[in-house]
Amino acid sequence: MSQIQLKNISIAFGAELLLDQADLTIEAKERLCILGRNGTGKSTLLKLINGEIKADSGEISYQNGIVITKLAQDVPSNVSGTVYTIITQGLGKVGLLLAQYQALTHKLTEDSSQKTLDELHTVQQALDKEQGWDLSYKIESIISLLSLPADMEFARTSLS
Repeated sequence: MSQIQLKNISIAFGAELLLDQADLTIEAKERLCILGRNGTGKSTLLKLINGEIKADSGEISYQNGIVITKLAQDVPSNVSGTVYTIITQGLGKVGLLLAQYQALTHKLTEDSSQKTLDELHTVQQALDKEQGWDLSYKIESIISLLSLPADMEFARTSLS
């Protein structure tokens, strides 16, 4: 069953027709690459799929429960936190727990007080309950594959 389906989509900006009765079907676990010259409609297509803009004509349908997210082309300048923390921010409750866990493990190098150990234990139990360790592994794998400095402040990396 298709996750996203575009049927007979047309959109123009002024006299320039970017999409003319275009069809696109995106299946589960399918990966797409959109290539083209500047001004040919790549970003417009993504904005249509994301719901940021509406087509002049045609129909877009989505699988029930689908969540569409967007990674901006430009890195925001007002982002603070480590690379790891920035990644976990978009992952809900488990992401927050993972960020807390990482911060507490770093804090232990300077403060191994009982209070810090208790906080770490509480976060570990919550991660166990939420099965957050699998997500932690995935995050660390992605960070490693991309050669990102997980503990570096995002603002100081060459990414920003």
